[in-house]
Amino acid sequence: MKKIVVILWLLAGLAVFTQAHADTIPEFRAANQSRLFIAPTGRVLPSGVIMMTVGGGFASVEGGAFLGLVAVGMGGFAEIEMSTAQLLSNIFLSSETIGTTALKFRLYQFDNSMKPSIGLALRTNAWAQTTRNQSDLTGPALEENGGVRMYSDLNLETHLTTLTLSSSADFTPKFSGHIGIVWSEVRVRNVSYWDYYNNGSSLKQSKEEIQKAMLGGSLGIEYSMNPHSHLIIEGGTLPQLQFDKDIARIDSIPLKMEIKPLYYGMAGLRFFFTPTTSVDAAIRYRSDYTGLSDAEIRAGFNFGIDLAGTVKNRRFTF
Repeated sequence: MKKIVVILWLLAGLAVFTQAHADTIPEFRAANQSRLFIAPTGRVLPSGVIMMTVGGGFASVEGGAFLGLVAVGMGGFAEIEMSTAQLLSNIFLSSETIGTTALKFRLYQFDNSMKPSIGLALRTNAWAQTTRNQSDLTGPALEENGGVRMYSDLNLETHLTTLTLSSSADFTPKFSGHIGIVWSEVRVRNVSYWDYYNNGSSLKQSKEEIQKAMLGGSLGIEYSMNPHSHLIIEGGTLPQLQFDKDIARIDSIPLKMEIKPLYYGMAGLRFFFTPTTSVDAAIRYRSDYTGLSDAEIRAGFNFGIDLAGTVKNRRFTF
């Protein structure tokens, strides 16, 4: 956690001392105002803007998995989004990518110079089935009384829902702050696996359904160094499924699971080619990482289609 704080302070200092300012700066964030890298803001996409993001980051998934996002601004009061999200667990070596759908509303926007705005977003997915073989398992999935079991084809179904209340404000024309409260709920059912142990094999399964919830949050800042370069720093929580070692005996005792927070920090730049086209590049670190070598560099390309002409007419010069 100390490493995250150091990195964030260093990049904040870079923003304060930069001299790369231009005379004309378009309205903050343009077509990207709905989110930072991961964390949602209190704002929604402009009306009629379709925003697409592709790349290897910013939906909080490990291992460089391909990620995508498509969002549509609806009248300046709401947006709908289809994207990929993560499933983190202490029994998987890497996270699981799942498809989600989100609906976000702008609840209120104050009419003053800071333009504070409040948004509410609900994100959910259909039941997603996950299958992992022995090489993808770790922790409680392999341990029982100090021994090692030979598992294969561990299966489970998950349903992830998050409700986020977020707020954003422009403290100056170049500097904005964002804060969010996140309620995460995860349901797990139909856990099963083949157990190869003591020269035998058996199918173990649990039909029960477990539901757990967690309260988390996010915090971020955005600083416009010039019309084309925005420094973004954010941090927050991610839900992680924590299974008990008794998962090895789900055929005889109830399945035990908790949902606990992982903490992350990200810092980097969003560079605009046009008001609707930009590239994100950032460093990410998580509380479960063990050293600086675990830090990740994430990149994404954002491409917007301005069907209603609400963004393209803004001033945007080098």
